[in-house]
Amino acid sequence: MRQEFQLRATSQAIAKFKLCPTAEAPQDHAIREAKLNTEEGRAEEMKKYAVVLEKAAHNWAAYVPDLPGCVTTGHTLEETRRLIAEAIEFHIEGMRLRGEAVPEPTTVADTVEIQAA
Repeated sequence: MRQEFQLRATSQAIAKFKLCPTAEAPQDHAIREAKLNTEEGRAEEMKKYAVVLEKAAHNWAAYVPDLPGCVTTGHTLEETRRLIAEAIEFHIEGMRLRGEAVPEPTTVADTVEIQAA
C-alpha cells in the first residue's frame, strides 16, 4: 500500500512538474523567512538556495551546489531561471517522497568586481 501511494504521489509530482506553465523566479519563491505554504496547508520554512547560471555556446545551464543532481538548461537566461526554480521544488519533493533529508542551504554565491588588466 505504501509503495502504491508513493508511486501515485511520484506520478502526480511528475505531472505537476510537466504541466506547470509558470513559476516564480528563484529569488521570489525561495525566501529564508518562514511563510505559510497554503498549497500544503501547513507552516513551512522557505529556504534560499544558491544557483549557478552559466552561459554555454547555444544555451544556458543552471545547477544548485547544495542539491547534487538538481540541474537544468534553457534557451534564455529567463527561461533557465524559471526552470531551475521548478527543478528545485521537484528535486526536494522527490527527496521527501523517498524519506531523504533535505540539505540545508550552505553555499553562498557572490560576485567580485576587479579592474580589467
